[in-house]
Amino acid sequence: MEEILNSLKRKIGKEITFSFKVNDDSFLWSEDTKLLEYHALSTSALLEEVHRSGYLTLKEELSDGFTSVVFSTSLKHLKPTPYSFNVFIKLKIVNIKKNEVIFEGEAFDENEKIAEFKFSRIIISANYLKRKIHEKASKINGYQ
Repeated sequence: MEEILNSLKRKIGKEITFSFKVNDDSFLWSEDTKLLEYHALSTSALLEEVHRSGYLTLKEELSDGFTSVVFSTSLKHLKPTPYSFNVFIKLKIVNIKKNEVIFEGEAFDENEKIAEFKFSRIIISANYLKRKIHEKASKINGYQ
């Protein structure tokens, strides 16, 4: 774990960019059928892409047997983004506290800034996560 954290500390403050295109109905704002007609990027889809960007940033540094999970998150969705637009996520690792990696960043569409965010991911053993999920599931109806 110490080797992983030391490697990640070298990335503190460096901007990393990811992008995606709003080109699938799963990206659309659909909490209300009228909203679906607007063909706009949903906050939940944007948040998923932000979290995925953090995961991918850490994944390349994690050795076998480790993964990362979202621990906390905050997102301000500032502007709507229409269907077919490209979205660019710019994030930085701003701090590392024990096994918690803290990110901050912004998202832009082709015209303007659409979001600001801060979130953290915890680096944990994949086996630990699997064991905890199994323990919890087994408490319900004897799930094995």
